[in-house]
Amino acid sequence: MNKWTRRIIAVLMACLMILTTHGMAFAAEQIGAATAEAAAASESDAYEEEAAAEEEAQAAENEEASGEIEDDASYEDASEDASENSSEDEASEDSSYEEESDEDVSSSDQEEVPDESSSSIEEGTEAPYEEQYSEEEVTPTEDPEYAEPTAEPTDIPDEPVEPTAEPAVDPAGEEKQSFSITMTAVTGEDNEVISDSFSGLPVPAFEETLDLSISPIEGDVTSTVLVEGTNNRYYLKTYKYDYAIVGGEQISELRLEDVKGDTEILLHYSVEFEKTEYVYEDSQIRVTAVVEDPAAIPDNAELSVKEITKQDNPNAFDAYFEALNNQAEEIAAQKDDEAAASYHEYNTVLYDIAFLEPKADEEGNIIPGEFVEIKPDSE
Repeated sequence: MNKWTRRIIAVLMACLMILTTHGMAFAAEQIGAATAEAAAASESDAYEEEAAAEEEAQAAENEEASGEIEDDASYEDASEDASENSSEDEASEDSSYEEESDEDVSSSDQEEVPDESSSSIEEGTEAPYEEQYSEEEVTPTEDPEYAEPTAEPTDIPDEPVEPTAEPAVDPAGEEKQSFSITMTAVTGEDNEVISDSFSGLPVPAFEETLDLSISPIEGDVTSTVLVEGTNNRYYLKTYKYDYAIVGGEQISELRLEDVKGDTEILLHYSVEFEKTEYVYEDSQIRVTAVVEDPAAIPDNAELSVKEITKQDNPNAFDAYFEALNNQAEEIAAQKDDEAAASYHEYNTVLYDIAFLEPKADEEGNIIPGEFVEIKPDSE
């Protein structure tokens, strides 16, 4: 080959190589573009498959949630419909509708009941909580097992009717007569009234029998007594209960069935006392007083012994000694002494001995801290 031939061949080879290089680059570019497009298509298909799977899962969840909503609404609306539906026509319509809903819910295919709640949930989206569980949008499916009975309203009169009072009647049908039962405290054989304060008193309330073995009057029965020789000094005399008299007969109980009219119970009291000995004692002297008749001195009387001195009461002191000396002979005779003694402050101690009762006013109220001297009642 000549020189020019070799140069031409070299140029052609160079051109071929250039073309080959550009062709390969273009081919690579086309292959890369095809590969990217295939990868994009593959990724798009995977995304679509994933989205489809998510939509199917969401649809399954919505279907399950719709079923639960229908079950909950069925129980809640059952009690509401049972109390609100009072007419027969509405009850019939609700019953037929509830039967259809129960059949749809209990079917094996678990088909979704076409109601407002299910239609409001779009495919692939979740409705808000308020829309899913709204009582107004859920179709009521009442189950008779959960239905609560409703109380029928009773007719209430516009104005209250006041009961009319009728006279009491006994079992025989006759009207009972009203009567009063009173009691009066008396004493002595002549049934003398002890005090106006214990006359005509009402008896305690009782149902069938009033026990008269004990006094029905609570507390002590007393009377105001004027001290002999005075006009404004009083004390109280206390009585004790003995028995009861009704219609002149002594009784121990009063039966209500035996009372036929107004009845007065005479409660008999006495002033018979039992105490016969009274004692006074201090650091200097002891005095014992014995009475023959217990009724002469009240049992609650106190024996008072007080020394009389010339300094405290000179008039009484002189009067007592004068009386002793005037009766000296009689005193000596009682002692079987031959000569009468002469009494004076150096051989004689004087004491004022008395029986005292608490002082009271004319109405019979005790005056605290004050006493009056009493004399024995017996002669």
